[in-house]
Amino acid sequence: MPAARTAARTLTAEGTPLSRKALAHQLRADGHQLSNATASALVRALRAETTPPAPDLSPPEAA
Repeated sequence: MPAARTAARTLTAEGTPLSRKALAHQLRADGHQLSNATASALVRALRAETTPPAPDLSPPEAA
């Protein structure tokens, strides 16, 4: 994950949207070997880290 986070920061700095293809390309350029399936899992994990939780829209409970 640390290498994926670094690659994602590099992509963001370059203005490249996070995608499986872009992340895999950057990680491979950085000297890492990975499958497309691993790149997909890393993108899901990175997006989960940066996506804020959905707001609670349920009505407040009566006291």
